[in-house]
Amino acid sequence: KEKNRKMRVYKEYALAGLLHCKECNSSMTPCHTNKKRKGRTKHYYYYRCTKTFKEDWDSCSIKQVNATRLENYIFKNIERISSDKHYIDSLIFKLNNSESGDRIGLELTGESLKISSEIFEQTLSFFVQGLYEKKGIDRSIWVKDFIKRITYSKEEIFITLYYKKSF
Repeated sequence: KEKNRKMRVYKEYALAGLLHCKECNSSMTPCHTNKKRKGRTKHYYYYRCTKTFKEDWDSCSIKQVNATRLENYIFKNIERISSDKHYIDSLIFKLNNSESGDRIGLELTGESLKISSEIFEQTLSFFVQGLYEKKGIDRSIWVKDFIKRITYSKEEIFITLYYKKSF
């Protein structure tokens, strides 16, 4: 009883509060496990579908996803998109000319205004630059300033970005 236990967060989850499970529409919450092997503790970090907490492990086939791998995958792909002028031009054309109900893998929320591919490219580049410059809680706040929601499934990741007139 007298032992002083320290609860320490080993990882700042950059996508905490943004991830949702596509299969059951539950949020995906950060969690971790600790495994001891040969006297050393190794930490494993996940985003876990909350339905598996509330009901049982088999209630959702998504279950969980490795946090570091998912974050790296999303951020690397946003970085790749930010430097692909042709892809951005095509994406912005689809966004500007699609019906509001169309889902094309990436959408902008906010006012229904036309957006230029140059502004979108600059904004993505600005976002990627901040990802490399910021650490810990500052990085998590940075991500939440740009990304509104991420819907995850094993087949696709759907990202909803905020639309802001200026940053």
